Parts: sequence; structure tokens; C-alpha cells
Amino acid sequence: RLRWLDRAGREVGQIGGAAPYRNPRISPNGNRVAVELVDALGNRDIWVMDVARGVPVRFTFDAGRDASPVWSADGRHLAWQGTSATYLKDASGSGREAILRDEPWIPDDWLPDDSGLLLHPGGTRQIWLLPLKGDQTPRPILDGRVITTHARVSPDGKWVAFVNTDSGRFEIFIRNFATASGRRQVSSHGGIQ
Repeated sequence: RLRWLDRAGREVGQIGGAAPYRNPRISPNGNRVAVELVDALGNRDIWVMDVARGVPVRFTFDAGRDASPVWSADGRHLAWQGTSATYLKDASGSGREAILRDEPWIPDDWLPDDSGLLLHPGGTRQIWLLPLKGDQTPRPILDGRVITTHARVSPDGKWVAFVNTDSGRFEIFIRNFATASGRRQVSSHGGIQ
């Protein structure tokens, strides 16, 4: 079940019924949740649930793996990892998906102004920025010796939080996004996402 918890870890509500959910992402306005659902044959698709109704509506329909949904900052689009590419589609579910990248990279987060998307290849040591306006050549913005993943940009666009395993375990760090400086560890006993 998808459960709402308060800061003390107490359950304050639920969304929808029991199902094999993976990687839930709440929309920017908090009204919807995009989530992966795995069917009995192991096929993974993206579904979107209205928080008030809790009824999942299928968003992707192919027989391949669709994973890691990420909302645009304005809530109008979803990006996700497909079997053979990285995709983008209107969050209403209308229209066809567009290919953002001809490789199945995993979306991490959108920039607050929707001008770019942070993503990483599977099993990565780097986070890349894919500009969505102007020159759309992706470039690496975070590097690690082992794993660097799960990047999230602060609402003001000044900081990026990410997971890194250079110490031998998953830990959370932040860094100034614009200047690529000031890396600071914020978790003390491990952390992810």
C-alpha cells in the first residue's frame, strides 16, 4: 500500500489498494502520484493515481519495461525510462510519447524551470544534465568512483542532493548546483533517495 506518513513515521493516510507498487513520485501540486505497477507476468508499466480517489489509471501500454517516472516542475509532463529509450509524455495521458534519449537512461529530476532533466545510465557513476531547450547535448554534472545516483534539485535551483557510495555505503550529499562546489554529506548512517 502507498501510505502517507508524518515526520514521526506515523501513518496518516493511504492511497489506493494493495498492489506491487515501485518508485512512487508525487506530482508538484500533490494531487497525483505516478508509480510503477508490475503485473503477474513481470511487465512493468507507469500508472497515475489521483490522490483523492486512489484509482490507478494506466499511463504506458507497451510490453516493455517502463520505470522511474518523474514529473516536470509544472506537473504537465512525465519522463520515464523505457526498455530501449528515455521518454516524455503529456501527464494527462493524451498524445504519444516522445523520445528524449535513444538510450534507456533513468530520469532523476527536472530543473525547477523545466529547462532540463537530470538523469543517469543504469549502474552509473555519473549524473547527467539533459538540456530541454537550445543545445540539447547532455553533459555530466556529478561524478563518483562507484555509484552516484538519485539526484534531486532544490526548489530554488541552488542545490542538488544525490546518493554516492564512495565511502562503501549509500550516503546522501548536497552540492551547489550552479558552481559545482561545496559538497557536503548530510546523512550520517546511510541513506538513499
